[in-house]
Amino acid sequence: MANGNGKGWPPTVTIFGAGIAGLTAAHELSERGFIVFVYEAEPDPRSEANDCQVGGMARSQWRRIDVSEAPEPESADLPPPPMKRLEPVVMLRERIQFDENSAALSDEAKAELSKVVEKLNKYPEIKSVYVDGVREAREEERVALERAEAVREQLTQRGVDRSRLTARALGSALMEDRALRPEKQRCVIFELAARSVPGEHGYRFFPSFYKHLFDSMRRTPILEETRAPDLLFARKREFLERMADKNSEALAKLGLSDEKLVELGLLSRASENVEGRVYRMTERTAYDNLVPLASHEIDRADGLPPEHLPRQRPSSVTELMRMMRALFCDMRFSPRDVGLFGVKVLKYATSCDARRREYESMTWLEFIESHRYSSEFQQAMERWPQALVAMRASQCDARTYGNTTLQLLLDMARVSFTDGTLNGPTSEAWLDPWRRYLERVQGVRFVRGELKSIKYDWEGSYLKAVVEGANVPVPRGYVVVALPIEHIPKILTEDLVADLDEWNRRRSGQAAWDNTLRAARDFALMAASASDPSDSLPTRALADFSGIQFFFEGDIHFVDGHTYFPDSEWGLSAIAQAHFRKDRLNWRTSYRGVLSVDIGQWHELGSNRKTAWQSTPDEIAKEVLRQIRVGIEGGGRRVPEPVAYHIDEGIEFFPAGGVRMNTSRFLVNPPGTWASRPGEPGSYDLMFGSLVLAGTYMKTFTRLTTMEAANESARHAVNAILRSLPEEQRQFIGNFVSVWPIEEREFDDIDFLKKLDEKLVERGLPHFVDIQELDMIPDAWLPQYPWPPRVKETGKEIAYGK
Repeated sequence: MANGNGKGWPPTVTIFGAGIAGLTAAHELSERGFIVFVYEAEPDPRSEANDCQVGGMARSQWRRIDVSEAPEPESADLPPPPMKRLEPVVMLRERIQFDENSAALSDEAKAELSKVVEKLNKYPEIKSVYVDGVREAREEERVALERAEAVREQLTQRGVDRSRLTARALGSALMEDRALRPEKQRCVIFELAARSVPGEHGYRFFPSFYKHLFDSMRRTPILEETRAPDLLFARKREFLERMADKNSEALAKLGLSDEKLVELGLLSRASENVEGRVYRMTERTAYDNLVPLASHEIDRADGLPPEHLPRQRPSSVTELMRMMRALFCDMRFSPRDVGLFGVKVLKYATSCDARRREYESMTWLEFIESHRYSSEFQQAMERWPQALVAMRASQCDARTYGNTTLQLLLDMARVSFTDGTLNGPTSEAWLDPWRRYLERVQGVRFVRGELKSIKYDWEGSYLKAVVEGANVPVPRGYVVVALPIEHIPKILTEDLVADLDEWNRRRSGQAAWDNTLRAARDFALMAASASDPSDSLPTRALADFSGIQFFFEGDIHFVDGHTYFPDSEWGLSAIAQAHFRKDRLNWRTSYRGVLSVDIGQWHELGSNRKTAWQSTPDEIAKEVLRQIRVGIEGGGRRVPEPVAYHIDEGIEFFPAGGVRMNTSRFLVNPPGTWASRPGEPGSYDLMFGSLVLAGTYMKTFTRLTTMEAANESARHAVNAILRSLPEEQRQFIGNFVSVWPIEEREFDDIDFLKKLDEKLVERGLPHFVDIQELDMIPDAWLPQYPWPPRVKETGKEIAYGK
């Protein structure tokens, strides 16, 4: 069997965590022939089985809206109804089985019905449930309705309000489902009179410098599900049975019985085809579901129309002048502000690696000497990058901030799109196709279960994982822990850390070998201890950066991109998402319009004299809407009244109001903390010969906590496993996973200036920008006051006054 040190074939790997890092690791390993198991604790509310979700913090958060509550057209004579906070999705997965031509409930059916009663009692807000009777094709037609009525009567006797239940006859509606044997078609199923609405953690932002993530998306084909013709279905079954017989002996080496292998799906890695389904490759990939954004919009609280900033290379002098006007007039920046900032960016761009290591101990505001700028420019430096990538200049180390700033600037010159968004909810447009490809094509097995601990068995020389709630035992083999940083201290116990010290001593003959587990645990504990909301901002390692979605009766659209509200108390940015969705929306399917908003300042006072952290959900929704309207409604526009809202489910509230905790915080890079993070890009440690960590808290070339960093980290983890394979096995696996260091994707034509800086560092000299005092030029030559701002005029033209 594959035991974690590369012996045996095929190798087996268990991945804990189905976020971006876990899915990336599964993608790369399964394509190289590994048998892959992915364990995830969180359930998928859309699943008809007890299945896990995928995507981690990036996934869509499905909520329920009753069809009966779909809004009527607005009337000028009536006040708009108050918006409601959407409730979680509830699934009635229970199926009540019957004997042939019978509507009598067996004891087993009554026991299953008890689960339905329990759910309906738990969720009294569910006002309408369809009780659907189904029959087998050869049964009498009357029996379908009789079954539905029998179940409704039984539910009523058990205390369920009869007005909530509607009995219907679906006839032989399940006859075409070849996955169901005829006896399984004799049943009653349930359907809620509700639709699923996709909320999000915030909004998904895809800048064009996401090299690793886009590579994975381009290699994720969109599979189209079709029904297999009878003849093809029979041939598939015959083929899989022959393959199972052929491979059973080899697969049995995994240490599992044939029955367990069949249950796991390992005897037929395309077992879904036995159910009568065929998944056909299409020419489209997940990357094709990205939509380029044309521009950004700046909405200030001055009552004037917004100004658009194109997120692409200016194609004309007029467009260039418009960008300059937005910078100098609308944003109230002086030419000196922009000139000085340009000199600082030049200094960073021409700094060598050794110089940039010095910048890790200072913030970006310290690097650019923020005290020399106008207050408007200081505010912009602090808030704008945070709006897109959760990065604050006063908290983030200058190297991380500088790298990201250069990439965002370079995006303007790249051939591909600059910024992108998805053409549908994140799960539907990206994560579901990704999982479908991994399961259906690569044979990855997803299991719902929560990792509680890991222990090292010295006698057997393998890792033992304790998983709660899983119906599949964890196989021996390689282990990838791709869990969020909050889970790390619970998993990496002191005993496991001590065992790694001993394992390293036996391996190398020295006890001082670097212990990655200790580094990961200590860093996670430090991040958690420095992240209390009462702490001052510069000490926080885990920041609160979450979103809220507003759902509207009609479509809402401002600009083909993101909207920034620089004057908003809570640091808001937003995007109207329904406009980009490929499926036109309506209340029969879900909703018509959605505005997704990121809240960047959870601990600043709003107009209600409360912070978002101190507010109730309704208070947050009302205050965010007020702040948006202050900016949006300048120039005669209006924001209609939402009918519902959803706040990121990671924000947990006290019953009386106020946030109890945030379970989906962002890790930021405070100055001086980079050296404490575990791992080294390009050489992650394979501990115990089989264990490797992956996640955004690990060191990556990307550095910033993003989906890109999660993807890159998983690639380093996979390469650590591949390096451990014997040479004769590696030639059957393929190449190492590609990694593209972000600092190697900057301005190629100024590399000679980086080499100059290397020589200066070797001689103990400052950067040539400082030697030549180039930052003094803006002070001497450029105006130090903003150009005249726009003013309101009675006519349609916007004039510029003194």
